[in-house]
Amino acid sequence: MQDFKLLTRQLLETYLGSDTLSDVVIQNFLDSNASIIGTGKQEFFKNIEHFLNSFKFDVEKRKKIHFEFKDLEIEENIVDDQCVFVYGSVKIYGLYDKEVTIMHLDSRFTIIYGVRDGKWKVLHIHHSIPDKEQLEDEEFPITLGKQVQQARHEVEALSAGYSYICLINLETGDVELIKGNNIPGLNGRYTQMDHNILLEQVNRLIAKSFRKSSVEFYDSKTIAKRLEGKNSLFHTCERTDGTWILSMIVPQKYG
Repeated sequence: MQDFKLLTRQLLETYLGSDTLSDVVIQNFLDSNASIIGTGKQEFFKNIEHFLNSFKFDVEKRKKIHFEFKDLEIEENIVDDQCVFVYGSVKIYGLYDKEVTIMHLDSRFTIIYGVRDGKWKVLHIHHSIPDKEQLEDEEFPITLGKQVQQARHEVEALSAGYSYICLINLETGDVELIKGNNIPGLNGRYTQMDHNILLEQVNRLIAKSFRKSSVEFYDSKTIAKRLEGKNSLFHTCERTDGTWILSMIVPQKYG
């Protein structure tokens, strides 16, 4: 009989390893009527066509985000010679430019395999992410709602791709815009003298409840101190239009 642990590993490698649309071959594993339930409210797919439309969009939006996994644990249960289900856990890492870890998920899954036209195909996948703060004796943590909401916002922000990329000189505080539209009132380069203009942009673009934390995060005078002992800094906030953005500061050295 088919080695379902190996097949599941190959499925996961294909799903997470698709960095471009040309790499998408996930459909080779799935039955045409496979149902797939993911971690997001919108991730409730009733067939392969429905799933692929969303999956290809996600792959296109990943840009420089690369996914890897480790600590894969799989158990299999043979129902009969036509049906097998596997379940297990895996740790998934999101890497920016294949170097900087920007997200880490402890994931659980259940997969049902069935024989279709003489071949084993995925009939159903259910994927979930456990709450890290849930106590051992809790069936449903009080803080789960807020945590799930925050996680969703971070994923939504991450999936939006990168709109702006800047270089910040930590010695002078000067900023150079590498990618994105210029901020009104500024050109591609600006200094600490333009702080009031930047503050105006935060007040215009960022939702009120996130303005204080955003100003603190973007403060170039404190970046070096905050980066001590860390590879990067992150900040998630809501915009005034209701969308979410994820900001990331990654130190770079130039000779």
